Amino acid sequence: MIKKRNNDFDLSADEVVNEFMKGYKSGSDHHSHHHHHHHHHHEHHHNDEKTIKTNDNKITDEEIIPSESEKKLTNEKKKKRKIPLIFRILIIIVAILFFIAILATGAVLILNKKGMDEIRKSKENVVIQTIDGAIAYDDSGKTIEYKGQKYIYNENIITFAFMGIDDKSVSVNISDEYGEAGQADTILLFAYDMSTGEVSMITVPRDTIVDVDIYSAGGNFARTEKMQICLSFAYGDGGVASCENVINSLERMLMGVPIDSYFSLRVRGVDALNAAVGGVELTSIETIGNFTKGERVHLQGTDARMYITRRDRSKIDSDSLRRERQLQYIRAFADKTIDIAKTDFSVITTLYETAKQYSVTDIELSDAVFYANKLLNSSFEIKNVYSLPGEYVSTDSFPEYRLDKEALYQVILDVFYTKA
Repeated sequence: MIKKRNNDFDLSADEVVNEFMKGYKSGSDHHSHHHHHHHHHHEHHHNDEKTIKTNDNKITDEEIIPSESEKKLTNEKKKKRKIPLIFRILIIIVAILFFIAILATGAVLILNKKGMDEIRKSKENVVIQTIDGAIAYDDSGKTIEYKGQKYIYNENIITFAFMGIDDKSVSVNISDEYGEAGQADTILLFAYDMSTGEVSMITVPRDTIVDVDIYSAGGNFARTEKMQICLSFAYGDGGVASCENVINSLERMLMGVPIDSYFSLRVRGVDALNAAVGGVELTSIETIGNFTKGERVHLQGTDARMYITRRDRSKIDSDSLRRERQLQYIRAFADKTIDIAKTDFSVITTLYETAKQYSVTDIELSDAVFYANKLLNSSFEIKNVYSLPGEYVSTDSFPEYRLDKEALYQVILDVFYTKA
């Protein structure tokens, strides 16, 4: 199923702030005269090199990612939280910089460009597969029975994918194929239930084996192969086509559950974003590279990127250890940003302008502002954080994270269905 997606990340920072202030003052009125445009996606390829030069050669270890500390996170987040006033500032961060949205509240605010009715409408033709042992009541798979429990697909959920992209190109064996666009090293899924305000988060290990569409260098579909999901980004243009290829793999993995929107950020952008807030301080939780466990560090220059991308390849679970560091950095970065924004609001526009050069998204900003506003004015709850169930298997080439199909199906039912 080809979705027409949109890549509108072009408002200037001032326009965004004005748009936000308009929305903030008039609350929900502003959307009534805001009509929606459907464009076929036009790609804006932001040249990440022109503006901020970074010395990539120093970085020997590439990637960025999602974490196993999810379990601990789950309990902290069970209580509903009202958003205090300082988070009003955060609304803007959320609206203009989804990356920070992910970081800032420890939750992710899912911003979608459609009204609730339109979202429900878009779910009408969804067909979800079932696994052996599940009884489907109709062809759509929206009402099923599994292990004695009846489940109904929840059409109020908006699903949003965040991708952290490693700039290093992947050498793909066959020269006439795409495969030079970098890898999707961090993949996080957020399922936001518009009717309850609950958010569920699913972390997807980079080495998860899924069906990936392979395209020739000319962009023609060649075949589908089982491989690590991080490689699905490589078979694309580094922009919209790459993001959509990851989304296709994710939707197949989720048995056909649709993903409504995506936001991708190139890892190289971390240097610039980190510099924009004057660096970030934290206590290293692992001894790796130049970092020593337990040591307090002020991350500057390329430090932040090193901290969240380095991994010890001798350990099969190096990816999950790294995801712990990424979540830690994300929180510290968010705290620092909020702190600065309280006295110097311009940090928000700086971050927006910076992120713009490293991002590809299909979310329209004006609508994102509206939804961020709506979301932060309600109380919301992180219901659960899930790691995809499966296990690491050593192979001759690269580690493989093989999904436990039955346990994965249960996660799909828990997140995207309601018990009947």
